[in-house]
Amino acid sequence: FRRDNTFNPWIDQSTASVYSIDPISDNRWRHFVFNCDRAGGWHELYIDGELVERKTMTPKSGGFNVADGGLIIGEEQDSLGGGFITAQSLVGALDDFRIYGRVLSPEEVAELHGLVGHWRFDEVADDTVATDETVFAPDGEYINTPKQGEEAAYPSPAVQTGVRCEPGQYVRIPHADHLRVGDDNADFSVACWLKINRNGGGQRRETIKKHPVSWQRTFG
Repeated sequence: FRRDNTFNPWIDQSTASVYSIDPISDNRWRHFVFNCDRAGGWHELYIDGELVERKTMTPKSGGFNVADGGLIIGEEQDSLGGGFITAQSLVGALDDFRIYGRVLSPEEVAELHGLVGHWRFDEVADDTVATDETVFAPDGEYINTPKQGEEAAYPSPAVQTGVRCEPGQYVRIPHADHLRVGDDNADFSVACWLKINRNGGGQRRETIKKHPVSWQRTFG
């Protein structure tokens, strides 16, 4: 990372194409995956389970060797195991650092990050499809035309607009095995921005319900 909005991989002693990303120096955790197919001539970057971009490179052949003591995490080395420069040091935190001997599939990347469904609700008026941003892509359907283009929770490129529901209006998500969260007492999380402008009056105002034949699970 030369800046907080660029990712600059260095492959086989040469600079690969630079990725432009949203600024990351905001003191919060993000999940990164970098795939490189040397023989196929491409590499790609994922952030938080979502593909940023795939770029091409000159195909490479032969092995990739690391000298004894030459694999360093958190510093840039100008000589084997040394030659560190303070200005090029990582200033941040790392966790669960992994190296694979193969390219990870989009499904494996999503599983590592833990994201199985992501609906931004950024569609414009009269759209009927609520697009899922994950690789699993169980796109939802807007039922009875809920209002689209609601003012977002906060000004950010990631949160552009929202959707407003009134009685009889909702978003229906199709069944998918990867959405069977909570089975066998497994952990799960649900996150969203929510703005309420009507008192429930003692009635349950359900935000999300997962309802198979014999049981149901409701959040909110």
